[in-house]
Amino acid sequence: MSSEERYRFLLENTSDMVFHVRLREPLPLRLAPHEQVDWIYREAFFVAVGDGFARWHGYDRAKDLAGQPLGDVLPRTADNEAMMLRLVASDHRLAQARTEHLDRAGHRKLMLVSIAGRIEDGCVREYDAAARDVSERATVADALQEQQRLLASVTDNASLALFLMDARQECVFMNPAAEQMTGFTIDELRGRPLHDAIHHTRPDGSPVPLAECPIDRAFPSNDRERGEDVFVHKDGRFYDVAFTASPIRDADGKPVGTVIEVQDIGERKRAEAAMHASEARFRNIFDHAATGIAFTDWTGRFLECNAAFSAIVGYTEKELREIAFADLVHPDDRAENLAAVRRLMDEELPFFEIENRYVRRDGAPVWVQKFVSLLRDESGAPAHLVALVTDVTDRRRAQLALAFLSDLGTALAPLSSPLEIAEAAARLVARHFDVAHASFHGAGADGAALAVLGGAEAVGDDGRLAERLGDAFLAQLRAGGVVAVRDDEVVLLQEVAARVHLRLERARAEAALRDRERRLRGIFDSAFHYIALLAPDGTVLEANRSALAGMGTSAGDVVGTRLWEAVWFSQRPDERDRVREAIRRARAGELLRFELDYRRGDGSDGTVDFSLSPVRDERGEIVLLVAEGHDVTDRKRAEAALRLADRRKDEFLAMLGHELRNPLAPIRNAVEIIRLVGPKEPTLDGARDMIERQVEHMARLVDDLLDVARVSRSMIQLQKGPLELATAVRHAVETSRPFVEARGHRLDVVLPREPLPVDGDFARLVQVVGNLLHNAAKYTDRGGRIRISLERAGDGGAAEAVLRVRDSGQGIDPAALGSVFDLFFQVDHQLDRADGGLGIGLSLVKSLVAMHGGRVEAHSEGRGRGSEFVVRLPCLPDEPQTQAAPKATAPPKTARPLRVLVVDDLRDSAESMALLLEMDGHAVSIAHDGDEAVARACAERPDVVLLDIGLPKRSGYDACRAMREDGLADALIVAMTGYGQDADRRTSEAAGFDTHLVKPVDLPTLRELLARRARLG
Repeated sequence: MSSEERYRFLLENTSDMVFHVRLREPLPLRLAPHEQVDWIYREAFFVAVGDGFARWHGYDRAKDLAGQPLGDVLPRTADNEAMMLRLVASDHRLAQARTEHLDRAGHRKLMLVSIAGRIEDGCVREYDAAARDVSERATVADALQEQQRLLASVTDNASLALFLMDARQECVFMNPAAEQMTGFTIDELRGRPLHDAIHHTRPDGSPVPLAECPIDRAFPSNDRERGEDVFVHKDGRFYDVAFTASPIRDADGKPVGTVIEVQDIGERKRAEAAMHASEARFRNIFDHAATGIAFTDWTGRFLECNAAFSAIVGYTEKELREIAFADLVHPDDRAENLAAVRRLMDEELPFFEIENRYVRRDGAPVWVQKFVSLLRDESGAPAHLVALVTDVTDRRRAQLALAFLSDLGTALAPLSSPLEIAEAAARLVARHFDVAHASFHGAGADGAALAVLGGAEAVGDDGRLAERLGDAFLAQLRAGGVVAVRDDEVVLLQEVAARVHLRLERARAEAALRDRERRLRGIFDSAFHYIALLAPDGTVLEANRSALAGMGTSAGDVVGTRLWEAVWFSQRPDERDRVREAIRRARAGELLRFELDYRRGDGSDGTVDFSLSPVRDERGEIVLLVAEGHDVTDRKRAEAALRLADRRKDEFLAMLGHELRNPLAPIRNAVEIIRLVGPKEPTLDGARDMIERQVEHMARLVDDLLDVARVSRSMIQLQKGPLELATAVRHAVETSRPFVEARGHRLDVVLPREPLPVDGDFARLVQVVGNLLHNAAKYTDRGGRIRISLERAGDGGAAEAVLRVRDSGQGIDPAALGSVFDLFFQVDHQLDRADGGLGIGLSLVKSLVAMHGGRVEAHSEGRGRGSEFVVRLPCLPDEPQTQAAPKATAPPKTARPLRVLVVDDLRDSAESMALLLEMDGHAVSIAHDGDEAVARACAERPDVVLLDIGLPKRSGYDACRAMREDGLADALIVAMTGYGQDADRRTSEAAGFDTHLVKPVDLPTLRELLARRARLG
């Protein structure tokens, strides 16, 4: 139960006349006694009374007294005023008096009153009192006893904690409020010093000596002690209190005890601390706020302002106290400001916000934004004005500048001529800055003559700005200084100049762009290529003149249609599908180029080199497709003609090889016949050997020539496989040795012991090595030296086989080293070089080596210093199963004579071959055309047919087919021809030939074929 509830309970249940009085305004204790009494009778009113008190004064209900002034019930009689003065004398702690009263019926009654006040923050706020009717009591003893009872009633119901100490300073009494405050009961403290229970320790834990205890000093000093301190509760917590310790004296004035009044002021302390913190925060905000803050009285006289406000207006706080708020306002803005203040005073506005100008102490205007509020006193009368002021000069200037720049941009936007732009900008600048004249000048780097932009009049007689402004002024301007203008105006002028410059540049750029667009349009329309611009879906947006003219159509016929539906492809359904697919792929970001057939404007069919390119915007999205085409009909026809010519060239080379080999065949056959039947005479043997060498030379030339032709057309197919390179080198050396030794050269061969496996075509690698050896032998004078070596270079996957062929011959001019592998290149063009070749051997070497993944190099220190050719081929990582080299075998002996049909339209070739075969014991017949060959074969049933390809009446291919069809399925049919290309071999195989030999036929090979056939039976 709260104290208020307890008090009301007592009022309702006690038989005494109890009442509670409150002061409207707290009574300051600093007033004089009579002033305090006057205050009490003026401000006191009843809050609550007991029923007994109400009835005693003639009221039916206690609540009828609630709110009535004290003087209406207890008039200011002499007795009552004396009682009040005693109360003031006791510092409103406790007073007792017997007074006479008239009730509402006019009856005089005697009442004993005890009254005590509640003091807080140095002021009395309310009183508790009890009274008893003592009208019928006759003796003073009864009155005193009643007074004691009344006093006990007051102490028990008082909100102050009351303690009574005897002369030994031991506690003899404490009221319920004291028990509640301390946590102790009277039984726990009776006979103990109060100091030991509630004032023995400070909050920091240090003890409080008894000599320093203020509540115990009143008795020995015989004087009242007041103050604030910290007491200790029974549970150990500390709390703030205000106390009064008053000595009790006997009739002789001797102290016999002490009365101690204690009030818990914890809430007040916390409120004071919060108030002090709030005041400190406010003062900190006030002093350091960036916003100006000013307080004035209600008339506008300055009371206080912060530093920010003084900085805005340029006055010190002391100077502001001498003027009124209205004195700061610009004369042009005072009426508006005063009207707002009046509305505030008339309570039309809770506050007002306004922007106007102040006049600073230095006379300069400053734009401010103000929030003004009115503070009123308790009665509602105007008391103070509070103004929050912000300097918005820069913002206002910026707003004006932005508005000016907006107007400038609006005015210049539709203009395209640099002259119009400069003139319009100058007019707006002059109006904004309120000047008579403005113009824009383009300044050179040296600051000399400044050209006037627009039609403005030039400054000075000759347009030299420096003469008008002066060198120093102009130099200061260029250095960025401020001359007779504010910084913000300089910034604005700089921004204006920059914007006008950009607008002028843009106007020039737009003019240049229009000119560029005209030029591009001219290029687009006059371009020889067909060009069309397409939407991503393939819709034709634009086509140039060439594209339209090429089709004999107009833009109206194609613009807006899909490209594949346009007249270019309307007659070519197959090409329409290709174009549609190409547009789909280009729309996905692919760049395409291919050839298309189309219908030209003259109705003829043509071919176009067609491309589609996607064009992306800045976000990477495809927004346009560019279709380009170049009519390549003539080129295609030329290419077809070239292919035809190339095919005819191949046919010519094949025919040339055939025609060159044909004469060699009877020559070789004749030499072999002479060798077999001629006498063993050295001169004849030498002539025969010479003929054999020349035949071999001619055969090699023909083979090289045809191989070069096949390499150039990528018609050679390598039969590659793992092989031991040293084996191929040995085979080439043995094949070439007779040619080398015939020229009297010394040949040194250096081969490694470890294997050098490579992936290659055995025959072609033998050909490479043989060509290098023949080349060295031909270009080395008789008796020279040739060295061929093979070695490994590098390790692992980077290992290479390095072949070197070095000679002591005529050497190569360093300037010619880069050309020695070119087709038909000859180092020496002298007519006396009888052994000179056609310049195709080394070219063939380079091509074959490259086909094997290798490279070849030529080195020479110059003419007469010899040459070295180096071939590098990649090695295989492991030792492979290598191709076996063909073994040289002695001419085989035929197991039995064979019936052989020799067919050749060249009689010398046929007859010489027949003679050789007859000398080997075979039965030979001859035919000279295709029909005759088929007839003899069907009639004679030969075991072997040696059949030429190029025959009169019927080709060798047709003759072979006819023979196979007429029952010669088991016969060995050999193509023996001057046609030796791979395609020729495939054709002969398809026609039914068992094998294909190239003229001049290698006789050992032929004899081996015949012997194998004879052994088969």
